Amino acid sequence: LVVSAGIRARDELARECGVAVGARGGVVVNSRMQSSDPTIFALGEVASYQGMCYGLIAPGWEQASVLAKNFEEATWGLQKKGRPTNPEAPVYMGSDLSTKLKLLGVDVASFGSSTDFWFKRYFDEAKGKELGLTNTIQVEPFSGLYRKLVFSPEQRLLGGLLVGNAEDYYSLLNLSKQDTLGNKVPGDLFLGGSSAEGAEDLSDDSLVCLCQKVTKGQVVDAIKNEDCCTIPEIKKCTTAGNGCGGCVLSTGFIPKILKATLESMGKTAFTGISAHFPFTRAELFEIIRVKELKTYDQVVAECARAGKIPDLQAALIGDEVCKPVVASILASLWGEVPVQAGLRELQDTNDFVMANMQRSGQYSVIPRVAG
Repeated sequence: LVVSAGIRARDELARECGVAVGARGGVVVNSRMQSSDPTIFALGEVASYQGMCYGLIAPGWEQASVLAKNFEEATWGLQKKGRPTNPEAPVYMGSDLSTKLKLLGVDVASFGSSTDFWFKRYFDEAKGKELGLTNTIQVEPFSGLYRKLVFSPEQRLLGGLLVGNAEDYYSLLNLSKQDTLGNKVPGDLFLGGSSAEGAEDLSDDSLVCLCQKVTKGQVVDAIKNEDCCTIPEIKKCTTAGNGCGGCVLSTGFIPKILKATLESMGKTAFTGISAHFPFTRAELFEIIRVKELKTYDQVVAECARAGKIPDLQAALIGDEVCKPVVASILASLWGEVPVQAGLRELQDTNDFVMANMQRSGQYSVIPRVAG
């Protein structure tokens, strides 16, 4: 079995233009994402920083942030009109390689306390023994589960590889960034142990969104001070979840932090079908049935979160979550023609014109032939 993994930078244009490229490919950049030509910048998979081309989304976000700040300031330390001088130039210092992916339906994850876990091959059993490290391996062949955890002589978690089950990835990652395991022992981190942390166990500076580098403290602040009580509101306020989205899933920390923080404030977690409707589908169905609501505008007037969203009508225009639900309920209850007034705004383009819209802007129609 031969497996080839990784990325290869598409640096042909840079080579043709005489821009410096790395020994293993990629446009060579400095800590400000600047190439050998001071007017050309590079980031993401095509950039080679200290000989490393990152093939992950989180480093790309970090590099983009550095570049955007440099563009904003234009010249570092230059006094801006009406703005304070910042003599410190925003710089890029490399990225964490920890990541969680889903490959062909299988969860895989790799995490480390530092890049030494990968570059110094802490995960290699032979190399680990030379360094006095302890490698633990768990394999469950019937379910296709594999877990390798690496500990220092002081029983500090240095990193690990997870295949098949990565639900406690964020908990393990945060533990690897700490000097001790806290109130846990290595056995708690094995499959079937109690490695999962509650939101209350995390410190305020613990990262809960790796892609956007959002901490628990920022999420809690958004809930308490910005009145965010749904995942979409947290995403908008903190940018958490706007990368890979893993942190806002049920296995991520953000839903747990949201629930715990709201409960500490005497509130209950939002359970509506979308940020605009504070009702479950079953509840919404009963409201529409009892009040005999026949159009989308009537449903919005009776059920939407009035007062919470500044421009509710504008927000509802692009809501891809609640519109199909409301359309389904109205069709189930009343069986009206879906393109008539009051219902047509619930349909997408294809349903509205009863045809499939092509990239050219034209429509294709497949006639129905009975028999």
